[in-house]
Amino acid sequence: MKDMNEKNIKLEEEFKKLKFEMWKEAKKILETEYPRRDGQLDGECTVQMAKLQKKYNIKINELREKYK
Repeated sequence: MKDMNEKNIKLEEEFKKLKFEMWKEAKKILETEYPRRDGQLDGECTVQMAKLQKKYNIKINELREKYK
């Protein structure tokens, strides 16, 4: 049980780091792109955000596998 708690704490710490990294990258993307109308993002920004999400989904899945 103690090992499981330690694993969960480590997983949570790594997840927080990953989340912060993703947030910083997303902020950079959004700062460089300008909204079109009614808050819509332009096509390039949408593509970049989708790539970012895919990249971090892979990293999150790797973390889950690592701490199973």
